[in-house]
Amino acid sequence: MGIFVKDTESSAKKFVAQHGIAFPSGLDPGMKIAGSYGVIGPPLTIFIGKDGNIVERVSGPMKEKDFNRRIERLLQ
Repeated sequence: MGIFVKDTESSAKKFVAQHGIAFPSGLDPGMKIAGSYGVIGPPLTIFIGKDGNIVERVSGPMKEKDFNRRIERLLQ
């Protein structure tokens, strides 16, 4: 799931469309979700396990192939 922090709905929708993002995304204007996971500055990718705990954090932009590789590894 993607979370847009300190962003507007229109700019988030534009970003999703421009980058062809297919996974669910939403707004977190008050940074409640981001704060719960210790997000201090985007872009940040947090992989969360089935139990709700953080499995891995990756700061900075991530290429699609690297994202997919991590997901495949975590699902094993």
